[in-house]
Amino acid sequence: MNLTEFDMQILLKALENRAGHGRDNVLPKWRCIAIQRFDQTPAEIETVNAPEVATPAFGLSTMMTMVSAADIHNRASSARANLATRLEAARAKDPDFGSSRQVDPEMFIRLGFVWVGSRPKLSKADSEEVAKDWRNKGFEVFVHCQTGDGADLYELQAVNLIPKFAKKAQLDHLPSDSNRGIVFGTIEAAIPDEKIAAEAWKEVDTAFQTLESEGLVVRVQGVNMGARWQGISLSHEGLAVAKDMKFRLRQQSADDAKPKGVGPFHVCCPNCKQVFMKTTDMYTEDSPVHGYMLEFLPQYKKLKWSLPFMPSAIGQNITCPGCSCVLTGTNNRFLDGILTDPNEEEKADIQPDESTGGKIDDEALLKMVDEGKPQTEIARFFQVSKQAVNKKLKALREAV
Repeated sequence: MNLTEFDMQILLKALENRAGHGRDNVLPKWRCIAIQRFDQTPAEIETVNAPEVATPAFGLSTMMTMVSAADIHNRASSARANLATRLEAARAKDPDFGSSRQVDPEMFIRLGFVWVGSRPKLSKADSEEVAKDWRNKGFEVFVHCQTGDGADLYELQAVNLIPKFAKKAQLDHLPSDSNRGIVFGTIEAAIPDEKIAAEAWKEVDTAFQTLESEGLVVRVQGVNMGARWQGISLSHEGLAVAKDMKFRLRQQSADDAKPKGVGPFHVCCPNCKQVFMKTTDMYTEDSPVHGYMLEFLPQYKKLKWSLPFMPSAIGQNITCPGCSCVLTGTNNRFLDGILTDPNEEEKADIQPDESTGGKIDDEALLKMVDEGKPQTEIARFFQVSKQAVNKKLKALREAV
């Protein structure tokens, strides 16, 4: 999915906030959690795939015999140890037996279960793979996200990024952390007009949902100084995308005279010869290719297809949707000859510009490509168009 200007502003603001909010080293981490309820009987715990290891049950009658905190602690520890033994005997994937070593008696009495977690993952998908393995082995599991305290971007900070709503937000009456520039509260608490507040929240909520669906952020919420708040925390992938955006913006501002690309270009797969995608406005010829630099052509977007890579993907992960051929080289740039100008595609076969005497020598062309010279420089050398160079390279490849 192509990110909007507002989506990108949110990512950049969240990146900026990380240092100010003291969250430089905070990233969401997912882990698989296996649980065992106190009131389960051994017969209920046994499954076809689970190892045959006896597990004590904590029923009501058992709880009634707990007369001291030490007794509760010991019995809960024993139940957790048995759950860990079952995981180990089942050869469950990537367990972290130290994850729940601390036993809180009150927590177990109130919630009624013991738990053992897997090692934390930076990707939700990786943790879900572990959960699938544990579930197939007969354990009751869920995926839990640890995000740390607070948020990288709060909802009221997101509203301030929308000019038509920023002036309508009244923040003086809301609690704030002036040292970090954070105002705690909801949009409804800041904008008195219910209709305007609902419209503002809809825009913020839509952006948050889009970024979360792309795996770039995790939505978080909480209460601080009596005020309820919502916000987002950048994921590992989102942090990489935001940093790359910031880097490219700095590059552009440092060199205003730099010529702009003429895109969008069509991306022709060198293997299946099909064109499914085109470059977005975020593509630049001298930057590594990332997933957010590509999108489907209109006819495929109407089918609601999904690109086979994330917006943060780079290098070998940029592949053709049709045949999975890798589209980038070792330098993380597109392979030579696969970008085509859609306007030029409609023209007749393009030959070297005879009016300037331009002709392409095969041996010299291949030598210049091996030396890593850009196609624009090669075209100037032979006094031909860049499209003519593309056409010649394709013909040479097909002849091999």
